[in-house]
Amino acid sequence: MSTQPRKTTALPNRSALLKAGKQPKRQPYIFGALGGLLTGLAGAYLFARAAQSADDDPATPERPPLDNGQIFALVLALVALVRQIVEMGNPPQKKK
Repeated sequence: MSTQPRKTTALPNRSALLKAGKQPKRQPYIFGALGGLLTGLAGAYLFARAAQSADDDPATPERPPLDNGQIFALVLALVALVRQIVEMGNPPQKKK
């Protein structure tokens, strides 16, 4: 089996695009910002609604504050989500 060097094409960075007179695409930034905004608003609304319904019910005990484990799990889930989004932007790898 011969091992040939794999050809890789580097994506131009922002300064190379600007020197060539080309503008970087703005569409991913716009969709990312709108998607993040809508997701954040929906999450905040659902969190506030759940907290309000728990406060209105007298049988519900007082809520404990978030512990470090819950915050760490949320951060790991967010990192995994961002990693998957980045992988969607990479060109597909050819199978050997």
